[in-house]
Amino acid sequence: MVAAGAATLLVVLAVAVVVSAHTFAVDLSLHDWLLEHRTAGLTSVASAVTATGASGVLVPVVFLAALVLGRGRWPGRLVQAAAVTAVLLVGIGLRLALVNLIARPRPPRSDWAGFAHGYAFPSGHTTTSALSAGLLIWLVLGRLTGVWRATVATVLACWALAVGMTRAYLGVHWPTDVLGGWLLALAWLSLAAAVVPGLLAPDVPPTGARPAQDAPAVQGSAGQLGSTGPTETGA
Repeated sequence: MVAAGAATLLVVLAVAVVVSAHTFAVDLSLHDWLLEHRTAGLTSVASAVTATGASGVLVPVVFLAALVLGRGRWPGRLVQAAAVTAVLLVGIGLRLALVNLIARPRPPRSDWAGFAHGYAFPSGHTTTSALSAGLLIWLVLGRLTGVWRATVATVLACWALAVGMTRAYLGVHWPTDVLGGWLLALAWLSLAAAVVPGLLAPDVPPTGARPAQDAPAVQGSAGQLGSTGPTETGA
C-alpha cells in the first residue's frame, strides 16, 4: 500500500511538473527564495553534504555495510550484500529511465553553485541518498538495539533529507525534483520490503533485546544444546 501510494503521488507530481504552469510557478518562487538566502558558509556546507549523495560513493558503501552488518556466515552475508546492492542499483536504474522519459530541464546554469548534468526530474542525488539511507536503516534494524538503533536510523534519515535539500539550495534542481526523488525512493524501497523482506533484513530484534542467534548455547538437562536467549521472530 505504501509503494502504491508513493508511486501514485510520483506519477501525479511528474504530470504536474510537465504540464502545470502553477507547479512551475511554485518551483520558481522557492528557487528564487533559496538563491536570495545563499551565503558562502552555507554553500560550502551544502557542497560537502551533496558530495556524499553521489552513486559512486554510495554503491560501494552500501555493499560494504551489508557485508559488515549482515547476519550469519560469510557466504550468506555475500548473498545479502549482493541483494541489498541490487535493490539500490535497480532503484538508480528506475530513476535514470524516469528522468530521461520526462526530460525536464534544470534551472538556469547561471544559478548553479555546484556541478550537475542531465535532466532534472527526479533528482539523482536525492534518490540515491534516500535509497541508500533506507537500505542502511534496514540493515541497522537487524543488528542494533535500543537507543543505538534509533539514533543511527535517525541520523541516516536526516542525512538523506539534507542531501536532497542541498540539491535545491545549490540551484541545480527545482524543489519538486527533490520531492520526486524522495517519492521514488519510498515507492521502490516499500516494494522491495514487501518482496524480499527476509533476505534484506532477517531476524530484526525488538528494541532492547539481543538477536537470538548471538545468544550463547548451553547444555540442557537432557544433554542437548539449548539457548539462554529469548525466542524471537523476525520482523
